[in-house]
Amino acid sequence: MKSIIGPKAQIVLHDRDNKERRQNSQFQRLPLFKTLREPDGSRTYWMCRRRPVCKKRAITSTPTGLFKGQFSQRQNKVWSTQLILRLLLSADSSVVEVFKSMDHDHPPAPEEGQAIRAYSRMKRAAKQHPEAPPAQILRQHMPDVPVEALPYLPERQTMKRTMNRLRQGDFPSNPKSLAELGEIPEAFRKTSSGKNFLLYDSYDDDDDDDEDDEEAEARRRESRILVFCAKSDLKRLARADTWQLDGTFDTAPTIFAQILTIHGTVDGEILPLLYALLPDKTQASYTRVLSVVVQKCAEFRIRRPAPRLVILDFEKGLINATKQAFPDAETKLCLFHLRQSGYRKIQELGLQVAYRNEENPEVRDCFREIVGCAFVPTADVVPSFQAAKNHAPNAMRPFCSYFGEYYVTGRRAQRGRRAVPPRYPPGEWNQYEAALNNEPKTNNAKEGWHNRFQTMVGKSHPSLYPLILEFKKEQADTSVMIAELNVGKQVKQPQRQMFRRINQRLQRLAEQYNHFKEEGRLLEYLRACGHTAGL
Repeated sequence: MKSIIGPKAQIVLHDRDNKERRQNSQFQRLPLFKTLREPDGSRTYWMCRRRPVCKKRAITSTPTGLFKGQFSQRQNKVWSTQLILRLLLSADSSVVEVFKSMDHDHPPAPEEGQAIRAYSRMKRAAKQHPEAPPAQILRQHMPDVPVEALPYLPERQTMKRTMNRLRQGDFPSNPKSLAELGEIPEAFRKTSSGKNFLLYDSYDDDDDDDEDDEEAEARRRESRILVFCAKSDLKRLARADTWQLDGTFDTAPTIFAQILTIHGTVDGEILPLLYALLPDKTQASYTRVLSVVVQKCAEFRIRRPAPRLVILDFEKGLINATKQAFPDAETKLCLFHLRQSGYRKIQELGLQVAYRNEENPEVRDCFREIVGCAFVPTADVVPSFQAAKNHAPNAMRPFCSYFGEYYVTGRRAQRGRRAVPPRYPPGEWNQYEAALNNEPKTNNAKEGWHNRFQTMVGKSHPSLYPLILEFKKEQADTSVMIAELNVGKQVKQPQRQMFRRINQRLQRLAEQYNHFKEEGRLLEYLRACGHTAGL
């Protein structure tokens, strides 16, 4: 805290990080103006904030560096409190001399200073965290305001309007549609450290269409794709052995359909490395993003990405695009989503009550046997499924037909209709090798990241530029975590003991698969795997 002590009043210049109570200054945080009575700018005049009721003022020396070389351009203008305090606190000298200090015409009101400081903290929070709604900021800060200071605060609606203006102050206007989205401003093309962050903007692609063709221009805007990835993260992605790809919709801006993220392994941890804003959920858009990754690696002379394992959700367009871009990679679908989609079908068939029946577990056991087919070798999935199907109760026949058509055998040719292969063949969702090698079977790490990121964003479907700011913050946080990993620190909570035990049990079961099979205990094996995996 820098203090200016006068004989009759005290003016205090407060450092924002100092938590000491300051209640004795009527001139504190007052509007301030510069006068030309001193041509060299050596004096600063402070006015009481209750002017014109109280016309008292103080005169001090000007801290070194304040308004240097600015007198001729800003003569006799009143400066905003925020600007003046920032300039004062960044001045070269902390020694200020008081030439004159007058008694006020009213008694001191320390509660007013408390209210001013509290309101300033709220406004600062609105600027620093534009993703936070004003109501959330008020709820966080208002309990800290002393009751005596409440009368000096503006009305809540006034404070909310002010905070909304501050939240939007540093952002361009939010486009209402992709057609309104112009060039991304430079500040949102860079990381927090000033490095290039906008890896690709489809609008910048060379287009053979006539620039005057309005329809072509409209199509170009409506298919806009933005990819954010720092060069350093692109290098890490190219080296990563395992990728996890996923789209999310809740945190996507209203003008985009989804956010596609790519997580990669860095020193054994799954970390977010690339963020893409897509206009739709088509295979063409997924292909474009993955092509950009490969092309930019070539452009930056980074080794071509060659992930060994890519874990995906049950999004067919994304699966096809991944196989096309990385044909040598092993693509695996998340076990959690297999279980989730299976149980949704149980609910759709009205079997959830029978599934939860503790006295008669036949529906639940059948479900575990069928989904447990994920833990037999891929070549054995069809006969294992057939064995489970033959053992299924009548109520589960529709579920068996659904699972077989979509995940195992497909639809057989009949009555002139051609055969249709399964939408998700067993090789894509099989987990036998992953269980044997104790490898990831789900993308829960990525799901956890999405949940945390949504909490950080603070709302569904945020505006575009606040979301990009969150991408920048996440990229900076990831860089710090990587630096911590490089010095041997642990950046994530270790896998919970419960999940470690589950993986170890699945590994032991997979090692005994042939033993179960030879003894004719296949259904017992399937149920055990399904039960252990939490099905």
